[in-house]
Amino acid sequence: MTTDGNDGRLRDVAGRKIFFFDRDGTVCLGKRIIDGAARLLELLKARGIPYYVCTNNSSRTAAEHWERLASLPLTAEDIAVSTDATIAHLRAVGIDRIHLLATESVTRHFRDEGFTLTDEDPGAAVLTYDNEITYAKIRRFVEVLRTDVPYFATHIDLLYPYEGGFLPDIGTYATMFASATGRRPEASFGKPNFALVDHLLARHGLTAADAVVVGDRLYTDIALAEGTEMLSVLVLSGETMRGDLEAADHRPDVVIDSVADLCPLFENDRTVA
Repeated sequence: MTTDGNDGRLRDVAGRKIFFFDRDGTVCLGKRIIDGAARLLELLKARGIPYYVCTNNSSRTAAEHWERLASLPLTAEDIAVSTDATIAHLRAVGIDRIHLLATESVTRHFRDEGFTLTDEDPGAAVLTYDNEITYAKIRRFVEVLRTDVPYFATHIDLLYPYEGGFLPDIGTYATMFASATGRRPEASFGKPNFALVDHLLARHGLTAADAVVVGDRLYTDIALAEGTEMLSVLVLSGETMRGDLEAADHRPDVVIDSVADLCPLFENDRTVA
């Protein structure tokens, strides 16, 4: 186990009251559940500590994410997706007509949530992680962006980790659209946006000082904790490698190899294994 010389911070992790876990690269890689993830969630559940999987991956709905994590002690309500934070923002600003770049299931989700999906005079263009993307979709999204309509993205991740390595994520798409139109999203609503977890803290009557964020990506997961009292735990099971820390702008409180290294904190009365 790598602790980055910070065992004191591990003791702090063991004393926190709510946990927010990233999905891809943290609790799973593609369809494979990372060793120790199920055990850790079972230990937290046994101690009555609430936990959530908070994912920027907007290629699937919360229900679809839950189906892929069915072997973990989770319900669909335990999964927070950047898509739903985006929907909350659109409602808050009164936008219900959008041009949406999304997978078929996420498109249905937006419709089910009451949005009108249109190419004609939309109130906003919304970019999600569409892993069913086609050239026709790309061309139409470029055409809509050239009308100066407000432009939002669900999140900013550049890469999607899976069993075989990494795939282009929404940040790569955004760079492509910037090359074609000169525009980048005006806002995004997944990590590191605090809105993704703020309502979950409120649900339990807790604050940032009660929380731990566990993830594999510096500029989303670890950045989410910055400027707050949340503790950040970086796992080296996904995008970030040890060498990336040397010149990193975002610094985690604790560095471990994987979520399995947190299990000893809750398996006995000792706070550090």
